[in-house]
Amino acid sequence: MRVEQAAEISRFLGVPLNDVMAHAGANVPAGGNGGGMHSIVGWVDDHGHATLDWTEKGRKAELPGAYPPTAVCIQFRTTQGFYALWDGWLVVTLPPREPEPEQLLDRYCLVSVKGSDKPILRQVRRGYSPNRYTLVDFVSDPIYDAELAWFSLF
Repeated sequence: MRVEQAAEISRFLGVPLNDVMAHAGANVPAGGNGGGMHSIVGWVDDHGHATLDWTEKGRKAELPGAYPPTAVCIQFRTTQGFYALWDGWLVVTLPPREPEPEQLLDRYCLVSVKGSDKPILRQVRRGYSPNRYTLVDFVSDPIYDAELAWFSLF
């Protein structure tokens, strides 16, 4: 198989190119730790609120694919409401970092709003003031001009 063919298959299936190459028998170095075991550091509830402990090392999940060694999992515990579709699903994320507009705009992220005690899952849009954001989801009213303490991409 040529790399161009593997890239086309990767795009069609929505999987990483390295995975396609590895399944085709190529000797491909992993882009991260090559999958394996990742800590489950918390969960998201029916309202998109997250309960997290970034230092959690007890519970782990085995994931296929290539992820950086710092990748962790967050589980959806959503038995009712809109998010019930994802009940039990695991999402992979990286530890939180400072807000970077080019990284987080128009994407679903786990965000911490300054002055709030719980992180929330929201789509981040440009706010009406500099360095402020509008946070939207499917089940809650928008939060306008939120100042973010940190974010973590899904």
